[in-house]
Amino acid sequence: FGPCLSWGTFLAAAAVSCPQWVGLYLFRTGVDDLAKGCVEKMNHRNWVCQRLLFLKNFLPLTCLLRIFCAPAMWFYMWQINDDHRPPLCVATIFWVVNFLLSWGMFAQVILLPGISQVLSSHATMDYWPPECQVERPYHGLASTRCHALNGGFWAEFLWNLWIIVYYGDPSTGVRLAGISIPIVIFNAGMLFGGPVNFLARNPTKDRGVAQAYILVSIFAVEGLLL
Repeated sequence: FGPCLSWGTFLAAAAVSCPQWVGLYLFRTGVDDLAKGCVEKMNHRNWVCQRLLFLKNFLPLTCLLRIFCAPAMWFYMWQINDDHRPPLCVATIFWVVNFLLSWGMFAQVILLPGISQVLSSHATMDYWPPECQVERPYHGLASTRCHALNGGFWAEFLWNLWIIVYYGDPSTGVRLAGISIPIVIFNAGMLFGGPVNFLARNPTKDRGVAQAYILVSIFAVEGLLL
Protein backbone atom coordinates (compact mmCIF):
# COMPACT_ATOMS: atom_id res chain seq x y z
CA PHE A 1 0.00 0.00 0.00
CA GLY A 2 2.81 2.39 0.89
CA PRO A 3 2.08 6.12 0.62
CA CYS A 4 -0.92 5.52 -1.70
CA LEU A 5 -3.45 5.02 1.09
CA SER A 6 -4.49 8.19 2.89
CA TRP A 7 -7.74 9.52 4.26
CA GLY A 8 -8.38 11.30 0.96
CA THR A 9 -7.73 8.30 -1.27
CA PHE A 10 -9.63 6.02 1.11
CA LEU A 11 -12.71 8.26 0.98
CA ALA A 12 -12.39 8.45 -2.81
CA ALA A 13 -12.27 4.65 -3.02
CA ALA A 14 -15.30 4.41 -0.72
CA ALA A 15 -17.17 6.85 -2.97
CA VAL A 16 -16.32 4.81 -6.07
CA SER A 17 -17.76 1.71 -4.37
CA CYS A 18 -21.11 3.40 -3.57
CA PRO A 19 -22.88 2.25 -6.79
CA GLN A 20 -21.74 -1.28 -6.01
CA TRP A 21 -23.18 -1.07 -2.50
CA VAL A 22 -26.49 0.11 -3.93
CA GLY A 23 -26.47 -2.86 -6.30
CA LEU A 24 -25.57 -5.20 -3.45
CA TYR A 25 -28.47 -3.96 -1.35
CA LEU A 26 -30.94 -4.57 -4.19
CA PHE A 27 -29.27 -7.91 -4.92
CA ARG A 28 -29.74 -9.06 -1.31
CA THR A 29 -33.46 -8.28 -1.42
CA GLY A 30 -33.80 -10.14 -4.74
CA VAL A 31 -31.96 -13.18 -3.38
CA ASP A 32 -34.15 -13.21 -0.27
CA ASP A 33 -37.27 -13.11 -2.45
CA LEU A 34 -35.98 -15.95 -4.65
CA ALA A 35 -35.06 -18.04 -1.60
CA LYS A 36 -38.56 -17.47 -0.21
CA GLY A 37 -40.05 -18.64 -3.50
CA CYS A 38 -37.83 -21.74 -3.53
CA VAL A 39 -38.84 -22.60 0.04
CA GLU A 40 -42.49 -22.33 -0.95
CA LYS A 41 -41.82 -24.85 -3.74
CA MET A 42 -39.67 -26.97 -1.36
CA ASN A 43 -36.79 -26.53 -3.79
CA HIS A 44 -34.40 -24.28 -1.84
CA ARG A 45 -31.36 -26.56 -2.26
CA ASN A 46 -31.06 -26.07 -6.02
CA TRP A 47 -27.75 -24.83 -7.44
CA VAL A 48 -28.95 -21.35 -8.47
CA CYS A 49 -30.46 -20.55 -5.09
CA GLN A 50 -27.45 -21.84 -3.17
CA ARG A 51 -25.00 -19.88 -5.33
CA LEU A 52 -26.98 -16.67 -4.90
CA LEU A 53 -27.23 -17.17 -1.14
CA PHE A 54 -23.45 -17.64 -1.01
CA LEU A 55 -22.83 -14.52 -3.13
CA LYS A 56 -25.18 -12.49 -0.94
CA ASN A 57 -22.68 -12.80 1.92
CA PHE A 58 -19.48 -13.16 -0.12
CA LEU A 59 -19.71 -10.14 -2.45
CA PRO A 60 -20.01 -7.44 0.27
CA LEU A 61 -16.80 -8.75 1.82
CA THR A 62 -14.89 -8.67 -1.47
CA CYS A 63 -16.21 -5.17 -2.21
CA LEU A 64 -15.00 -3.95 1.19
CA LEU A 65 -11.53 -5.37 0.59
CA ARG A 66 -11.30 -3.67 -2.81
CA ILE A 67 -11.80 -0.28 -1.16
CA PHE A 68 -8.50 -0.66 0.71
CA CYS A 69 -6.65 -1.88 -2.38
CA ALA A 70 -8.00 0.63 -4.92
CA PRO A 71 -5.73 3.63 -4.09
CA ALA A 72 -2.56 1.58 -4.60
CA MET A 73 -3.96 0.14 -7.82
CA TRP A 74 -4.72 3.62 -9.19
CA PHE A 75 -1.18 4.79 -8.54
CA TYR A 76 0.72 1.74 -9.78
CA MET A 77 -1.46 1.13 -12.83
CA TRP A 78 -1.12 4.81 -13.80
CA GLN A 79 2.66 4.39 -13.61
CA ILE A 80 2.69 1.59 -16.22
CA ASN A 81 3.53 4.02 -19.04
CA ASP A 82 6.25 5.72 -17.02
CA ASP A 83 9.88 4.98 -17.91
CA HIS A 84 10.64 4.39 -14.24
CA ARG A 85 7.54 2.43 -13.37
CA PRO A 86 7.58 0.52 -10.09
CA PRO A 87 6.62 -3.16 -10.03
CA LEU A 88 2.97 -4.02 -9.60
CA CYS A 89 2.23 -4.15 -5.90
CA VAL A 90 0.35 -6.89 -4.07
CA ALA A 91 -2.65 -4.58 -3.58
CA THR A 92 -3.01 -4.14 -7.35
CA ILE A 93 -2.86 -7.86 -8.04
CA PHE A 94 -5.29 -8.55 -5.21
CA TRP A 95 -7.81 -5.97 -6.51
CA VAL A 96 -7.73 -7.41 -10.04
CA VAL A 97 -8.05 -11.03 -8.87
CA ASN A 98 -10.73 -10.07 -6.34
CA PHE A 99 -12.81 -8.22 -8.95
CA LEU A 100 -12.51 -10.89 -11.64
CA LEU A 101 -13.37 -13.67 -9.19
CA SER A 102 -16.37 -11.81 -7.78
CA TRP A 103 -17.78 -10.78 -11.15
CA GLY A 104 -17.01 -14.19 -12.68
CA MET A 105 -18.90 -16.12 -9.97
CA PHE A 106 -21.79 -13.70 -10.30
CA ALA A 107 -21.77 -13.97 -14.11
CA GLN A 108 -22.27 -17.73 -13.87
CA VAL A 109 -25.74 -16.98 -12.57
CA ILE A 110 -26.73 -13.80 -14.37
CA LEU A 111 -25.90 -15.28 -17.81
CA LEU A 112 -28.23 -18.25 -17.28
CA PRO A 113 -31.22 -18.39 -19.66
CA GLY A 114 -34.21 -16.72 -18.09
CA ILE A 115 -32.21 -14.58 -15.70
CA SER A 116 -30.36 -12.90 -18.57
CA GLN A 117 -33.61 -11.98 -20.40
CA VAL A 118 -34.41 -9.17 -17.99
CA LEU A 119 -36.14 -6.97 -20.62
CA SER A 120 -38.74 -9.61 -21.50
CA SER A 121 -41.03 -11.05 -18.86
CA HIS A 122 -42.21 -13.74 -21.28
CA ALA A 123 -38.65 -14.88 -22.07
CA THR A 124 -37.81 -14.82 -18.38
CA MET A 125 -40.68 -17.18 -17.62
CA ASP A 126 -40.10 -19.40 -20.66
CA TYR A 127 -36.36 -19.90 -20.21
CA TRP A 128 -36.11 -19.79 -16.41
CA PRO A 129 -33.73 -22.52 -15.07
CA PRO A 130 -35.92 -25.61 -14.56
CA GLU A 131 -34.02 -26.64 -11.42
CA CYS A 132 -35.04 -23.35 -9.75
CA GLN A 133 -38.77 -23.25 -10.34
CA VAL A 134 -40.66 -20.61 -8.34
CA GLU A 135 -44.05 -18.95 -8.51
CA ARG A 136 -44.56 -15.45 -9.88
CA PRO A 137 -43.43 -12.75 -9.16
CA TYR A 138 -40.17 -14.17 -7.77
CA HIS A 139 -38.66 -14.55 -11.27
CA GLY A 140 -38.81 -10.84 -12.01
CA LEU A 141 -37.82 -9.73 -8.52
CA ALA A 142 -34.65 -11.82 -8.63
CA SER A 143 -33.72 -11.09 -12.26
CA THR A 144 -34.09 -7.29 -12.14
CA ARG A 145 -32.16 -6.98 -8.88
CA CYS A 146 -29.38 -9.22 -10.16
CA HIS A 147 -29.02 -6.87 -13.11
CA ALA A 148 -28.94 -3.90 -10.75
CA LEU A 149 -25.86 -5.46 -9.17
CA ASN A 150 -24.42 -6.07 -12.63
CA GLY A 151 -24.76 -2.34 -13.24
CA GLY A 152 -22.85 -1.78 -10.01
CA PHE A 153 -20.01 -3.98 -11.28
CA TRP A 154 -19.85 -2.05 -14.56
CA ALA A 155 -19.89 1.29 -12.73
CA GLU A 156 -17.09 0.24 -10.39
CA PHE A 157 -14.96 -1.13 -13.22
CA LEU A 158 -15.36 1.86 -15.55
CA TRP A 159 -14.99 4.43 -12.77
CA ASN A 160 -11.73 2.84 -11.57
CA LEU A 161 -10.52 2.71 -15.17
CA TRP A 162 -11.29 6.42 -15.57
CA ILE A 163 -9.30 7.24 -12.41
CA ILE A 164 -6.33 5.19 -13.61
CA VAL A 165 -6.26 6.94 -16.99
CA TYR A 166 -6.61 10.47 -15.57
CA TYR A 167 -4.84 9.92 -12.23
CA GLY A 168 -2.09 12.42 -13.00
CA ASP A 169 -4.21 14.92 -14.92
CA PRO A 170 -3.76 18.42 -13.47
CA SER A 171 -7.38 19.32 -14.22
CA THR A 172 -9.60 18.53 -11.25
CA GLY A 173 -12.67 18.64 -13.48
CA VAL A 174 -11.40 15.82 -15.68
CA ARG A 175 -10.58 13.62 -12.71
CA LEU A 176 -13.97 14.26 -11.12
CA ALA A 177 -15.86 13.63 -14.37
CA GLY A 178 -15.77 9.90 -13.64
CA ILE A 179 -18.70 10.45 -11.28
CA SER A 180 -20.89 10.65 -14.41
CA ILE A 181 -20.28 6.93 -15.15
CA PRO A 182 -22.69 5.44 -12.56
CA ILE A 183 -25.25 8.16 -13.35
CA VAL A 184 -25.31 7.20 -17.03
CA ILE A 185 -25.33 3.44 -16.34
CA PHE A 186 -28.19 3.44 -13.85
CA ASN A 187 -30.22 5.97 -15.85
CA ALA A 188 -29.81 3.81 -18.98
CA GLY A 189 -30.93 0.76 -17.00
CA MET A 190 -34.02 2.58 -15.78
CA LEU A 191 -34.89 3.78 -19.30
CA PHE A 192 -34.41 0.43 -21.03
CA GLY A 193 -36.14 -1.48 -18.26
CA GLY A 194 -39.04 0.97 -18.15
CA PRO A 195 -40.31 3.22 -20.96
CA VAL A 196 -38.12 1.79 -23.76
CA ASN A 197 -39.25 -1.74 -22.91
CA PHE A 198 -42.83 -0.50 -22.71
CA LEU A 199 -42.68 1.16 -26.14
CA ALA A 200 -41.06 -1.93 -27.70
CA ARG A 201 -44.31 -3.81 -27.05
CA ASN A 202 -46.30 -1.39 -29.29
CA PRO A 203 -48.77 -0.26 -26.62
CA THR A 204 -52.04 1.34 -27.68
CA LYS A 205 -52.22 3.65 -24.65
CA ASP A 206 -49.84 5.93 -22.73
CA ARG A 207 -47.22 6.03 -25.48
CA GLY A 208 -46.90 9.78 -25.00
CA VAL A 209 -46.18 9.36 -21.28
CA ALA A 210 -43.33 6.95 -21.97
CA GLN A 211 -41.89 9.12 -24.74
CA ALA A 212 -42.03 12.22 -22.52
CA TYR A 213 -40.29 10.30 -19.73
CA ILE A 214 -37.44 9.33 -22.07
CA LEU A 215 -37.08 12.85 -23.44
CA VAL A 216 -37.06 14.54 -20.03
CA SER A 217 -34.62 11.98 -18.64
CA ILE A 218 -32.17 12.46 -21.52
CA PHE A 219 -32.19 16.25 -21.17
CA ALA A 220 -31.92 16.03 -17.37
CA VAL A 221 -28.90 13.72 -17.44
CA GLU A 222 -27.17 15.71 -20.19
CA GLY A 223 -27.76 18.93 -18.24
CA LEU A 224 -26.35 17.37 -15.09
CA LEU A 225 -23.25 16.17 -16.93
CA LEU A 226 -22.67 19.56 -18.53
